[in-house]
Amino acid sequence: MVGTLEFMSPEVMKCSHASPASDMWSCGVLLYMLLSGGVSPFWAGNDYGTQRKVVKGQYRLDIPQFDSITEEYKIL
Repeated sequence: MVGTLEFMSPEVMKCSHASPASDMWSCGVLLYMLLSGGVSPFWAGNDYGTQRKVVKGQYRLDIPQFDSITEEYKIL
């Protein structure tokens, strides 16, 4: 497994396969970070916690950085 944990898709993290969908996952992480001013959607303070959040797909949209983002954009 090679790459930045915060941008890896769950299937890449599990070493099962990589596909164009894996790249779209990484694009989604990047978009989240751009909209939130640099906050990572899956960072948990350490690598193990981050891996767990990625594999489970746990992220939040109710953080203060998203207060100015409309609900319409949050559901995309």
